[in-house]
Amino acid sequence: ARLGRGGMASVYAATDLTLDRSVALKIPSWHADDEPRAAERFRREARAAAALHHPNIVTVFDVAEHDGVTVLVMQRVDGPTLASRIGERGPLPVPEAADVAAQICDALAAAHAAGIVHRDVKPSNVLFAADGVVKLSDFGIARAAEASLTMTSVHGSVGYIAPEQARGERPDPRSDLYALGCTLFEMLTGHRPFTGDTIAAVLSQHLHEPAPEVHSVRPEIPDALDALVTRLLAKDPGERPPNAEDVSTRLRQIADGGTAWAMAGGTRAFVPTRTEPVAAIPPPDSASSLPGAHPPRRLPAVLIAAPLALAALPSLLVGALAPTAA
Repeated sequence: ARLGRGGMASVYAATDLTLDRSVALKIPSWHADDEPRAAERFRREARAAAALHHPNIVTVFDVAEHDGVTVLVMQRVDGPTLASRIGERGPLPVPEAADVAAQICDALAAAHAAGIVHRDVKPSNVLFAADGVVKLSDFGIARAAEASLTMTSVHGSVGYIAPEQARGERPDPRSDLYALGCTLFEMLTGHRPFTGDTIAAVLSQHLHEPAPEVHSVRPEIPDALDALVTRLLAKDPGERPPNAEDVSTRLRQIADGGTAWAMAGGTRAFVPTRTEPVAAIPPPDSASSLPGAHPPRRLPAVLIAAPLALAALPSLLVGALAPTAA
């Protein structure tokens, strides 16, 4: 069964028959024969991501290739994405938004310490596990896609792209913090800080327009949180917070005010003390990796028989993996 599809890849549910566990298969939108640079970069980035082990990061188990089709085997997270939660509920309560952002920061801090920049932090790449723990996914996918960039893939991320990335400069950990600021702004207001009818219009705002203050659309937001979002959205990377750990500390100080907590999975999961939705707020009118590549592991053949997978991936063979029921 297909779990999701984006501009850069599709995700399918599967079962690892060797270890008898549910997994997810991420299939990039490019083919290795057509886009060899993208495929090689994807394998390199995937191996770098596989070295990351943290409660707030989706675990990468393996990367393999067969007949030019690259497959990323990773932890399956059955909960909703942050994008779907915002879409269903609108703006989140302040303690919940601050806690979710703090858990994203914890994931970024672990990645940055390993020399990995995510490059594509956004609500659709933030998942919620069954126990409520936040999981950040798709480390390295964006960098691999740079070698096979399409307007479709750009469109999905343009709302969260740092100005330096929009200028074609090399991103660093502060670029991830800018994307976190865009994501946090959306959690608090229900919409992105910059919107527009075209990609060019949104990119221009990231580059030239000052970010709107959260207070301007949601006055009850604490001053400390409003100021933090403003710093995260600074055009100059040097004016943003120094690192993800600093941001996490500040967010937890905000989230801990009147919030109930529970221990889950080795990390803190948010337990909301209120269930009523926050009123939707209309949007404004205005519009790394580890060195060294290795040959891809070729897997013994067990056919993926899911109809959707077959339709999207003819003749794909994956060893020791079988589809779950649709």
